[in-house]
Amino acid sequence: MFFLKENSVLAISAALTGFFFLLSLVLAILNIGDFSPPLILHFDQYRGADLLGGLAGFWLILGGAFVLMAGNLFLSRILWEKEKFLANFLFLVNFLLGIILLAAVGVIVNTN
Repeated sequence: MFFLKENSVLAISAALTGFFFLLSLVLAILNIGDFSPPLILHFDQYRGADLLGGLAGFWLILGGAFVLMAGNLFLSRILWEKEKFLANFLFLVNFLLGIILLAAVGVIVNTN
């Protein structure tokens, strides 16, 4: 990706996003043996566990986040020449998505 060489902030953002995703994936793989269905995917303070699912639902969270991140990188690559602001915004969204994914996987692993 040649446009990452032009902007070091984007390169650092892309590297941190990849690191957060890989850390989430490693956290999920290391703890997959401890899971027993049904998994608590959402916990509410007042109502308790209100969204249960299996292992497929947990892997779909990681898969969906990967598809969103890859789509954002693809779009930012296409938009870099014409609309730099939108490309930078998509990189920022990817960075925030990586942080949210790491938090979500950590909470699901700790809850179950």
